This record gives sequence, C-alpha cells and structure tokens, in this order.
Amino acid sequence: MSVLRTARQDDLNALIQWIGSPQQCLYWAGPRVSYPIDKAQLAEQIEWDRADAFCLVGTQELLGFGQVMPKPRNRLHFARLIVSPSHRCQGYGLELVNALLRWALARQPKSISLNVFRDNAAAIAVYRRLGFTEAGPVKGYPRSAALHMRYKR
Repeated sequence: MSVLRTARQDDLNALIQWIGSPQQCLYWAGPRVSYPIDKAQLAEQIEWDRADAFCLVGTQELLGFGQVMPKPRNRLHFARLIVSPSHRCQGYGLELVNALLRWALARQPKSISLNVFRDNAAAIAVYRRLGFTEAGPVKGYPRSAALHMRYKR
C-alpha cells in the first residue's frame, strides 16, 4: 500500500539518485535544472518554496514525487513528476498522478495542467487515462518536442 505525503527537502536526496543522465534531468525538471544536479541549488531551481511538493511512499521507501504549482486565476500545474526507477512500469505513475489529482480537485481550481515531452509515451498514456487531453504546445519548446495537457473533468 502506498500513500501520498507532503515532501520534505531531504527527499530531494533520493530524487537526485533517480536522475541518471542529462536527458532524464531535462525530462524531469525542464531546463531549470542542469545535470549533474547540484544538491545545494536544487530546492531553489525547482521552486520549492512556491509549490506544494508530494511524495508517494510505500511501506519503507519513496516511490514517486511531484509538485503542484499555483498559477494565476486559480489554476494549478503539475510539475516534476517522477517515479523511482526501480518502481516504474508497476502502476505507481498512475497512482501518483491520481493522488495529486484528488488533492488538487479538493481545492476546486479552474483548471489543472501539465507539460510532457512527446516521446514520453508511458507518461502520456497515464495522463490520458486519468483524463488529461492535449491543449497545445509548450511555450519555449518546438511543437514537435513537448505537449501541454489539461485535465478534463
């Protein structure tokens, strides 16, 4: 059984270990965080103080992480979603995003969005399964590279 809990800054130590390449870093955090990840700067780079951060945890280990960023006009944006490499393809991505959706919907936002690279087929499948649909390109990225998705109730 897993639960969603508020993340702590010391959880970032585990996240750093999950990111094994510049491409993985870009896919997780976008261009704000460079690889190798600098532990001393990570909290600032991922806007720790501006977002609600959560961990999906199992009995004794961290399974996943995600942030919910407030946006103007009562909108929320999911960011930096990741599942531990040893727990991928086991349904934890779906569980993480579903738990974040429940938390976000309780706040009654006007919309919930996220960005994803187009070649991240597994993530896109999870988001579509939970009700996210394509809403256009991501500002600052070529249309062919990244996808902006919005949750449809």
